[in-house]
Amino acid sequence: MIENELKFKVDDLDRIEEKLKALGASLKNSALQVDYYFSHPCKDFLRTDEALRVRVMDRFIEVTYKGPRKRNRVKSREEINIRFSKNDFKNILRLLQRLGFKKYFIIEKYRKEYSLNDFNICLDDVKGLGKFVEIELLEDSRNIMDRIIKLVRKLDIEFRPIEKTYLELFKTLSH
Repeated sequence: MIENELKFKVDDLDRIEEKLKALGASLKNSALQVDYYFSHPCKDFLRTDEALRVRVMDRFIEVTYKGPRKRNRVKSREEINIRFSKNDFKNILRLLQRLGFKKYFIIEKYRKEYSLNDFNICLDDVKGLGKFVEIELLEDSRNIMDRIIKLVRKLDIEFRPIEKTYLELFKTLSH
């Protein structure tokens, strides 16, 4: 699957949530998410622009590989997600450890996930980082940027996309 997204830092998630509801968006999920990022034993994921993440949520966990970003106006990258039972968490951590992966960073956020037509919109309150809106289209079409810009205008969000991932934003703060 190819993920196409833009991220925006915002001050007021409640206002944006009200606009989403007015547009007919439906709430898919809301939950605390704890993301464990891992370093690869043989290559530097920061340098290769890849990520391996284990996300813990209330009902399940998800292991995600994110490939290098394609350089275009929208952040596009390959994404592979595999869901597991929450009971598998310790075994997944043991497996990654045996393969030489090391826990690198942990990010906690409260996320409300909405769907609107072909869009997936995430309202994130990231502990230690702030409030963000991520707008995703999980398709490969030519007019992705135009469609996202139209939605951003409807949500009354200032069009100043953030290209960095949450992990990169945290690493910027620590230097």
